Amino acid sequence: MFKALAPRTDIAIDFGTDRTRLVQLSQDGLDASIDAAAEFDGSPFAVSGSEITIEPGFVQALRRALKSSGFAGRRCALTIPCSSLLMDTAELPSLAKDELLQGAIWEAVDRFGLDRTALHLGTLPLGGGSRSGGPTEYLLVGIRRQIAMALTDCVARVGLEPSRIEAASLAALRTAWRGMKMATAGGCFAVLHLEDGKAGLSIMSGSGLAFHRTFDWKPASSGESQADWIPVDGEDPGTARVFRWYGLAEETLQCFRHIDRKLGCAWPSQLVLTGPAATDPALTTALSSVCSVHALAVGLAPGVLQGVLDPMAAPCTWSAALGSALAGQSSGSGRRAA
Repeated sequence: MFKALAPRTDIAIDFGTDRTRLVQLSQDGLDASIDAAAEFDGSPFAVSGSEITIEPGFVQALRRALKSSGFAGRRCALTIPCSSLLMDTAELPSLAKDELLQGAIWEAVDRFGLDRTALHLGTLPLGGGSRSGGPTEYLLVGIRRQIAMALTDCVARVGLEPSRIEAASLAALRTAWRGMKMATAGGCFAVLHLEDGKAGLSIMSGSGLAFHRTFDWKPASSGESQADWIPVDGEDPGTARVFRWYGLAEETLQCFRHIDRKLGCAWPSQLVLTGPAATDPALTTALSSVCSVHALAVGLAPGVLQGVLDPMAAPCTWSAALGSALAGQSSGSGRRAA
């Protein structure tokens, strides 16, 4: 009976590159349960990651998912693919909050080549911020106003009110962080979020986000089925599957070396994999071998019960939606999530 009265989070809607997933949690103190979940084929970003196309059929499918899967309330939080966002890093001086945002906007206008009226921007400090009052490196995360307005209109047409839009890679990072922050004993760990054609690598230290970079990862032969990517002549199929991930593993290794030189951060103790493209066990083998790190797929965050989510569902596939829902875990008690 208590569960029926438990407050619910905002409805988390993860717009992937080819599928859309929805999750809503009920909360009991620090614990939560998945009370509603749905997914269906189709996405506003299915045609092009950098553009948005919302067909009438997609809106109908979203409405059906909401009505048939037990979702409640009108507030929602949206996550979108890395390919639909503009992301870069920049050093900014120590300024008051409003001045910092204005400086970041002008920096983003120069980096992304857009008019400031065509851009929504958010910032995250990297490396724990400046301790000496000097410049701080920030992650700039921009979304084209056209995309933000189209998504807002889309969910409004099914009776929802969006509270935020965020990168799927950063939402998935929240899922991994909840599971890893107690296990690393003050060290650092990495999270690799894989979407179709894009990867987002984050490195977390005790002071927070130390590094984030997005890069293309799909092999040149990706026009074939996934099982045929980068085949190795004369080798068994298992070896071929591992080998096709080595390009991604090498890129990840270069990022590890960069952050180790720049910040003197300890080598990550673990590499957690998130995202819909991170389900191949051969991927963990390749990353562990090349990067000298224990790689593993993300699981359900501690304190989150499976609830109605299909027991066969891969948590890494749902990691962005779950992370977005976890950000709003306290919203039912009157507090807004950051």
